[in-house]
Parts: sequence; structure tokens; C-alpha cells
Amino acid sequence: MKRNCTFFVGLALITSVSWVVAAESQSVPEPLRDLARFNGNWVGEFTAPFDLGAIKKGDRVVFHLSQRWMLDKVYIAGDLSFEVGGKRIPGSHEIAHWDAADKKLVHSIFGTNGIGAGEWLATGDKAVLRWWWDTQDGKFEGTSVMEAVDTDTSIWQGVDVSLAGKKLPDWPKITLKRTKAARSGAPQEGASAEEYLRFWNDYFCGDWVTTIVKGEEEGSNKTGTNGTWKCEPSPTKTCMFFTEAANGGPLASAVAGYDPASGAWKEVFYFADGSHLTQFYRVASGELAGDPVGKQITGTAELATPNGKVEKSVIRVRFLGPDRCEYSITQRGAGDKMQPELVWIFERTQK
Repeated sequence: MKRNCTFFVGLALITSVSWVVAAESQSVPEPLRDLARFNGNWVGEFTAPFDLGAIKKGDRVVFHLSQRWMLDKVYIAGDLSFEVGGKRIPGSHEIAHWDAADKKLVHSIFGTNGIGAGEWLATGDKAVLRWWWDTQDGKFEGTSVMEAVDTDTSIWQGVDVSLAGKKLPDWPKITLKRTKAARSGAPQEGASAEEYLRFWNDYFCGDWVTTIVKGEEEGSNKTGTNGTWKCEPSPTKTCMFFTEAANGGPLASAVAGYDPASGAWKEVFYFADGSHLTQFYRVASGELAGDPVGKQITGTAELATPNGKVEKSVIRVRFLGPDRCEYSITQRGAGDKMQPELVWIFERTQK
């Protein structure tokens, strides 16, 4: 999908280790380079100190974490899942990037029980992140401390943790071991091409009407703008075709499918004004199965306009019903300038 610019919320575990650098570069800001030591796939084991979501106090928990670069080393993503009694539990997807305007790392969190953010207090051998997460049970917050022991071993601990103002026990110190390195651009055990195609075909195929419910005051992204969006399978059944219109005229055509190079679902839009948009969605294997209502998927996007402007952003789709979803764009940046959030509602008219 696209727009004109188009629990153990295991947050505490991921927040300190889920932002990493694939390779050092002089063009990468120093705080990101400092986190390079935490690159790759990690596995740890601990006893849950309190109830949180599907994980209960006393459970023996194994968590699996993978992080990687996205969009030519502009964004860094981390995916986390847990394992209790042999059952895999989805955790969260997190995205971080350098905010050139405010000279700081921007940290966004998308989980099964809400969304949140974080503030880096320190990076280097000892990385410290203060995080907060708005959940249905109240504000969940704490501080993660991740300390490197050697190349393949780190110690993590979550402290000063509270939920809805009630203090919770600290997490124990957990030893993390690096496993086989992640493929560049792909999450550990990501969804397969068949999983992505099945989901897009089952949920998105059909004719939709669109409305910008949170937009700009003027222009193509103006609040209240109405449009149409159509999704259909290609003749080869290996990708999807999108066509889009707004204000009664054609807006864009797109092709979408699984990208084996990145291990992600990739969407490429070509606009009537000559702009070009590329979007990537990444989810873990199994997360697209079952009823999608109540779930969400996240990713990143890059819009290039004919005047040479490039806008990078974070995207999210929330599934509100079998024929209704919300698409949003946040952290819209072009150079040092950040743009406001945009939100569309999609409603299916014909399947």
C-alpha cells in the first residue's frame, strides 16, 4: 500500500539490543556506529519476573532477536519473538534512525499490545535506553542496559520498570549469545514469499475507497481528500498490481511482491507526476496467519520526486476489520526537515 508522499512486550529486551549497524561507515552518525557491536541474531534465556501479556511470572522464556539495516543504512530495524514451552510468541518490530534536525537517535516501537518510543541515554560498550510504551493496561516504561562482554556475548538487564504507575521487579541480568549472522536486510525466520502472497491476496484484493483523515492543509495530501485503490493478482500469481486515483483522476500504478534480496514484501509505485515510491514491509514467519483484525504491520518507505527531493518515512497498516484498515506515515524526513504524520482510512467496496 502507498500514499502520495506517498508484550512481554519484550520491549525491554529489544530496546537495548535491537538497533545495530551492519558495517561501519564514515557517513553513519557516531551513536549508530557505537551500536555496531550488537549487530546480528541473538538468543537468551531467563525466568520471567512478573506477568506481562502471554508470559507469566516464573515462565522459562527463550527470546530470539534479529536486527539489520534498511534503505541503504538509513533505518535500523529489530524483530523480537519469544518462546515459552515450545510455543513462539510474536514480540515487536522497532525502527531507529538519526534525526539530523535534532541531532539525536529516533526510536520507534510497534508491538502486539501498542506502540511506543525511547530515548538513548548512552551508546558504546554500555548502551542505555529509556523507553515507554502505551498499552491497553496503561503506560509501560523502564530502562534497558546492554553491556558487551566480548564479540559474541552481552549482558542485558531491564531496570526501573513500571506499568500504569505501579513499580515492577527488575529483570534479571540475562546473558545473550550471538548466533549465525542475519542476512543483510532480512529478519530472522521472516515470512516466506508464499505467506506474503497469500495474505495480500486474501486481505487486500478488491476495490477500496480511501480518505485522508489526518493530512496537510493544502496539496495532494490535504485532509479530507477522497480516492480509490484497487488490488489484484498478476497473471503469473507471483505478485500483485495496484492502481490508485484521487480527486477523480489517476494517481499511481504499482507492482508488489516478495523481494528475496531483502527478505521483505516490496511495493514499487509510479506516480502520474513522475514520482517514485518504494515500500518494504517485514514480519516474522507465522504472524500473517489467522484473522488479521487487530493486527498491524510496519515498514519503511522512500519517495523520490522529479525535483530530486527524497523523503524517507516509517509506515504502518492497522487492520480494523475484514474490509477496513488504516494506513499511516510517520517520521517523514527530507534532509533536515520533518513533515507531519499522514493517516488514511481504506474501506473495501467490492472483493
